[in-house]
Amino acid sequence: MPVHQCPRCELRFRTESEYNDHLTREHRVDPQDVNPIRYSRAKHQKPLYPDLVEDERDRPRRILVVSNATLRAKRLQEVLRGKAADGAVTFRLVVPAVRESPVSGEHSWFSTVGEVAHPREQDLSGRTLARHRLDEATARLRDAGIDIEGVVGDPNPMRAVADALKTFKADEIVLGTLPRSQSGWLNADLHSELEQRFRLPVTVVQAA
Repeated sequence: MPVHQCPRCELRFRTESEYNDHLTREHRVDPQDVNPIRYSRAKHQKPLYPDLVEDERDRPRRILVVSNATLRAKRLQEVLRGKAADGAVTFRLVVPAVRESPVSGEHSWFSTVGEVAHPREQDLSGRTLARHRLDEATARLRDAGIDIEGVVGDPNPMRAVADALKTFKADEIVLGTLPRSQSGWLNADLHSELEQRFRLPVTVVQAA
């Protein structure tokens, strides 16, 4: 089956319609103006240095956690602790930066679940706010015995995940969200988009 690779961000898609939709939405360009890189068949070759190739059977399971407003949700911590208890697991937390207005530079402030990470969240820039939430969450989760590190990602969660997967070969994605009545991610069907684009199982954890 042919694979269409975006020459601008290196994401790959199984169908031309997915590829065209990606160019239109993510890069704001006409697909007719960009030639995709196509692969008709994957070629498997022996590594030049087999002793340096990581044995997939021996490495810890890798789980990418994507969350922002629900980082303090008790349910999210319970799910991560449960997954960590299943065996050797390494977590990477991605906190998409809070969106800011391209005109004013201000962001639409919203409350976190539980206590805030900073007493004046509404006055911080989108990336600074995400950094405070990231630092507080990783410290708290490590205290709970969870092996986790984190990064602040692009405000667009799809781009944030794509960037993270370049350096973290995840086996699963955990998506921490607000309840559906409040969640822009769930209403935009983000979890399905993640599964379809990255071919990874996605566990959705909604805050109570």
